[in-house]
Amino acid sequence: MLTASVVSCIVAVLALIIVTFSWLSYRRALESLTWIKIPITLDIQSGDNHNIAYMDMGNIDADQGEKTYVFCVYGEPVDIYSLQLAYTTNIAFYYDVYRADLASGSGDVAFSFTDAGGDHTEWFNYVKDGSGNIAAPVISAKPVHALTSAQVAEHQSHRLSYGDEKGLNPISTDKVQSNAQPLYWLANENGMSVLNPRNIQFRDAMNQYFCDYYIIKVRWDPGTVENDKETDMVYLTASR
Repeated sequence: MLTASVVSCIVAVLALIIVTFSWLSYRRALESLTWIKIPITLDIQSGDNHNIAYMDMGNIDADQGEKTYVFCVYGEPVDIYSLQLAYTTNIAFYYDVYRADLASGSGDVAFSFTDAGGDHTEWFNYVKDGSGNIAAPVISAKPVHALTSAQVAEHQSHRLSYGDEKGLNPISTDKVQSNAQPLYWLANENGMSVLNPRNIQFRDAMNQYFCDYYIIKVRWDPGTVENDKETDMVYLTASR
């Protein structure tokens, strides 16, 4: 019995050595053959790459006319990326999103924020077209009343908005208030529903990043918005 136990232990140790050696060999082969790329992250920030919390869209005064805000899409260079605006429709707002440049002095739109260092103001210019006019917005989103039924159907998806993570089994439409059905608008430029990074810069001699600036203009038809307005949710997303 003692001899049998010793033999069993030797077999077990040999099996463990063989398994361990095989696993180490597999790991070495995997490391030599496989290149794992770190996912590229895109961020949406306010102004010239500041915290998005500084972009406060809750300060619109209906008596003062249109309002402008500045945000940026920041990340490692990619060939293309998508920019999407989504919003609920309690308030009859138009949302126009324009390409912008950071100005060296004063410019078309001021972006102001306050942090631990005090008050700051940055200026941005609308990107111009070949004729010197403001280039067309990459997103020109409208309120429901300015859309045809076909356009509403194109920019809404109850299944994706109120379904599960796969867009399946959505809750019944009669349980969702009509203005809580968001509209989705994908940025479009040069006839394509994707954008090319425009403002590519260098951190150092080897590493690049891009920071594309955008001005979002919120406007409305006269007499359609009052200061005792409802609440809407507005979402900006960037993806590659």
